[in-house]
Amino acid sequence: MSRTATTPRQRHPTSVYRRRRFVAAVIVLMTLAVGFYVPMTLLAPLPATAAETSVPAAVAIDAPDLDWPNYGASALGVVELPEVRAHDGSEKALPLASITKVVTALTVLDAHPLALGEDGPAVTMTPADLGYYTSQLAQNGSVTAVAAGERYTQRDLLELTLIKSANNFSTTLAVWAFGSEEAFRTAAAAWLAEHGLDSIRVVEPTGIDDANVGSVTDVVELGRLALADPLVAEIVGSASETVSNRGTIENTNALLGNDGVDGIKTGTLFSFGANLLFSADRAIEGRAEPVTVIGVILGAPDHDVLNGDVEDLLDSAFANLTAVTLIEPGVELGAFSTPWEAESAIVAAEAAEALIWGDAVITARVEVEDVMLVGAGERVGSLAFQVDGESAAPELRVALQTTAALTDPGPWWRLSHPALITGDL
Repeated sequence: MSRTATTPRQRHPTSVYRRRRFVAAVIVLMTLAVGFYVPMTLLAPLPATAAETSVPAAVAIDAPDLDWPNYGASALGVVELPEVRAHDGSEKALPLASITKVVTALTVLDAHPLALGEDGPAVTMTPADLGYYTSQLAQNGSVTAVAAGERYTQRDLLELTLIKSANNFSTTLAVWAFGSEEAFRTAAAAWLAEHGLDSIRVVEPTGIDDANVGSVTDVVELGRLALADPLVAEIVGSASETVSNRGTIENTNALLGNDGVDGIKTGTLFSFGANLLFSADRAIEGRAEPVTVIGVILGAPDHDVLNGDVEDLLDSAFANLTAVTLIEPGVELGAFSTPWEAESAIVAAEAAEALIWGDAVITARVEVEDVMLVGAGERVGSLAFQVDGESAAPELRVALQTTAALTDPGPWWRLSHPALITGDL
């Protein structure tokens, strides 16, 4: 029995071509996936995540009126706050009387610095110093006895100037420091100009001349400079001191030690009235450290009236100070939520408080950056506070940070969400 031979079935050329095209297309697609799609999804930066935030409610503060005297001129400042806070009465430059001696002391210390605990060089009294005593006595100025040959340290002269308010020793101090009263005037003018106290004019070192004048706003700033000098602050806050040759001297400021009063300088001119540049430290509720108010009253009828008015004005000044807790650490102010469902709260990194003077409205603004990947506890923005619509001091800006890390979602999420990565949604 014979077998019939079979021949292979011939494939149609078109079918072969299509199959080859399909294989080629798969290869191309795989090549694109490996060469473009995979790197694009695995290596491309993730989209930035914006935060949803909330803002703390505004805080409104009401303060009582200030108890200004009904004469002369007055002004108030706070050491912990910039600029003069309030003023009343005449805005003209008025006679300073012995407040002038604060300028004298600071000008001398600028040329001849003296630290706490130092006495400085000794100065021998001469007939010229006796002449200052005689001259001031004839003008009914405040004086302290002196004899030729006596020796006083620089600190002694400063204490006799600022505590005893002795005109003759104020002149001795100025002439010792600069060689003459004219040279002192030049130095004082330069010192005042350097510190922007443009309204204050000093023609001699004691204050007995009513041409020594200044505005109350500049006098408050003068007080700020006095308290900033540790030696001057210590001297003006001393009720009494013992000095060479003269024994114990008493401070002319009768308010020292009353209700926190710790300075600064009295002044009296019979042709003008009684003056006091004063400072006081008191505790403020809600604040760990005491607050220092600086004030001045010029032109009171006498020191008894003046002292009573200073006490009243200080009470109303401290009543106008409020310590406000702006934010506590850990308070949540927003959150990040990523497309791959990672989440982190945004919280205040630290506490912040503000010392506020008078009526005020405190508002806040949250400033948060868009993020991609971020660690836990990393800074992502700030909380900025404003007082009455003006940007507050730098310490009233609080850092904001994350509570959890926003990490990479991994390759599977990247490969399965190309549109989110490329932004082609």
